[in-house]
Amino acid sequence: MRIRLLGGLELISPLGEPVRFATRKTALLFAALALAGQRGVRREALCEAFWPGRGEAQARNSLRQALVAIRRSFP
Repeated sequence: MRIRLLGGLELISPLGEPVRFATRKTALLFAALALAGQRGVRREALCEAFWPGRGEAQARNSLRQALVAIRRSFP
């Protein structure tokens, strides 16, 4: 897999195909996770960054749905 973050997000699958995300938010979430690398990111931090002002349960549910959408983006 090849990831390019400078100049816009570009993701190429191991098969050489471009990966497209359903929404800009899922693309940004993927970029945040890719930048974090092995050190990872706390769920709470992601929820606060991507769904501010929502309740904890609603933000966690939105995060879960976005992660499923990211997984479905890969061939």
